[in-house]
Amino acid sequence: MLKERYKGQLDIRVGLEGDYIEGYEEQIERIITDYPWDYVIGSVHFLGEWDITDHRQIHGWEGKDPLAVYTQYYDAVQKAAATGLYDFMGHLDAIKRFKFGPGPEQEQEVIELEKAALAAVARSGKAMELNASGLSKPCEEMFPSRRMLVEAVRLGIPLTLGSDAHQPGKLGEHLDQARRLLTEIGVKEVATFEKRKRTMVLLNDKEV
Repeated sequence: MLKERYKGQLDIRVGLEGDYIEGYEEQIERIITDYPWDYVIGSVHFLGEWDITDHRQIHGWEGKDPLAVYTQYYDAVQKAAATGLYDFMGHLDAIKRFKFGPGPEQEQEVIELEKAALAAVARSGKAMELNASGLSKPCEEMFPSRRMLVEAVRLGIPLTLGSDAHQPGKLGEHLDQARRLLTEIGVKEVATFEKRKRTMVLLNDKEV
């Protein structure tokens, strides 16, 4: 195993991004509990069979009411958080990835959806990820937005950092900017995980 091969050189931890799909909670729980993960991320990618994060499925927005899609998405986020299956929630506003969404006249409705999702995370007692990869996506903004991060801090939600690297060259991308953003909004420590246990470490720790 890589953990043994690089023992003393690298601290390798094994995590799972556990997609939340309504109606499949038992199957998801089985996958999560059957293996010795260090952490499990709760994420919403699918609304039914539509992967809202897949550029090949952008056509899924055609003919849909954007606010209705946002409502369905954030409802799924609330349900995912309520399961208690995950250690932290990932890219909480991934629905904005391709810059489709309600217009400015519906901004307040979107804010209320965001607040409801964050309240669900707070009630769960779990953490939330600041996912820096959004800076490289069409939305050109981290997941979640600064607005949502400020609300998360107000609610006392622990935060963790991620670059969502799907290739080695993307590992750690934009994390310096993510740290600066957290510092700007008053965050002094972030969550790390090992054997499904959360530990808070200082944001300026060299290992973060």
